[in-house]
Formats: sequence, structure tokens, C-alpha cells
Amino acid sequence: MTRAVLPGQQAIRDQLREPIYDTVTLVGGENPSGKRYTFFSDIQGKSKALTNLRQPKILEGQVSFLIDAVCIEAQNSSAANSACLAKIIEHSSIKLRIGEKDYYEAPMRFLTGGLYVEDADPAKHYSHTKSMVSSCGLKLRGSDKLSVAPLQSFEVEWNVDTMSAADAALATLAADTNIKFVLKLQGLKRRPVQ
Repeated sequence: MTRAVLPGQQAIRDQLREPIYDTVTLVGGENPSGKRYTFFSDIQGKSKALTNLRQPKILEGQVSFLIDAVCIEAQNSSAANSACLAKIIEHSSIKLRIGEKDYYEAPMRFLTGGLYVEDADPAKHYSHTKSMVSSCGLKLRGSDKLSVAPLQSFEVEWNVDTMSAADAALATLAADTNIKFVLKLQGLKRRPVQ
């Protein structure tokens, strides 16, 4: 942890390099075709394994965040869902909004780094996004970094295109399974010195 004085402010701030993250869980039987999901808005009842926000869409008072990377992580260990990740990622787009402005909009695959199948044996299928083992998809440098001010709203909207019937069937999760999509904003969290 480092300490810094931010431009235009007198107070010293702790700077911590840690992500802000939230999870959207798709559950068995769910067909994501044509649906919209939002990261960072529905955090009530989620554990620290799923989100580290304390309030929907905002940081605590006097806490700011400087975003230098954005990525999405997901994994699947169910052979019954072997095509789900690929189909969902192929038909999805992401939009990052801070305050009232949209700052980034692109296909989801730009933030996942692609898909890696660890074990293609149908009985032992395991696949994950490459962002789980390498760096994030969107990297921001220098003045391109995005700032979230204290109490400023932010969210990431995930839109899934309407798919053909064949693709929608492949993207529908098998009963009693789920896939968690974790969106990470990596960067510097700045808070009052404790």
C-alpha cells in the first residue's frame, strides 16, 4: 500500500492495488438469448466470493478508483455445458458506464482473452476464459485510465444478442448447473488514510 496526495486535494490517501469485482451467475435451464444483465447493480446477499462492493453501483464516500484494466472471467466444469461458454461469449457485448457516460463498448470476447479448453474429453470437460490465467482483455495506459469519483455511479451492462434456435439450445445451461461470469475492474483504490 502506498500513500498519495491527489491533485487539487490536501488529504493524503491510501492507494491499494486491488480489483473491484462482481458476479453474474447463469443457472441451469436459463437461456441467455436476448437477455440483459448488469454487473455491480444487484449486490444484496452476495458473498465476498461474488462481489466486493458494499453498495450497488457506487463506492463508499471518500473512496475513488482509477481503472487500468477490465476483464471477464468464467469457467465451466460440466460436460453438459461444453458449448455454453463459447456460444454465450460469441453472442455477447459489454458496455462500461461511469456516471452518465459510456466509456467502452465492445464484444465480450475482447475482455475474456478467448476461451481455453483444458480437457476436451466429454466425460471430464473443463473450459475457462483465458483471462483467468493471463492478463485482462482491456488495458488502459497513462491518460487513458478511467476514474470513478467518490459516490459516482458506475456499472457494466452485458447484452446477449437474440440467437438462432440452434445456438440458443447450445447456450442453455443444463439442469442443476451454473456458470459464474466475474467482471473485474483492476486498478488503484484510493481511500482516506486509516
